[in-house]
Amino acid sequence: MAIGDKMIYHTMCIKENKNGFECFTFKSNVDREETKTVPSVMGFYHFPETMDEQKAKQKLKECLIKEYKKEILRLQNNVDSLMKL
Repeated sequence: MAIGDKMIYHTMCIKENKNGFECFTFKSNVDREETKTVPSVMGFYHFPETMDEQKAKQKLKECLIKEYKKEILRLQNNVDSLMKL
């Protein structure tokens, strides 16, 4: 398939809850124009039906972990700065 063709996309979400995190997938049966998609730091990923759910989950997890680590580093820098004040 080429960009611009029709394809079905599903949406995977990873959300925080009181016990940690949960992952769920919304399956769609509606065609939409094929586009390049990437995981979002907001916790969702619109992935093509041709992609394995485990692969989509891994990509989304990696995106979120990378962003969480950046935020932890930013917060640690703020703590260090405050301690020097």
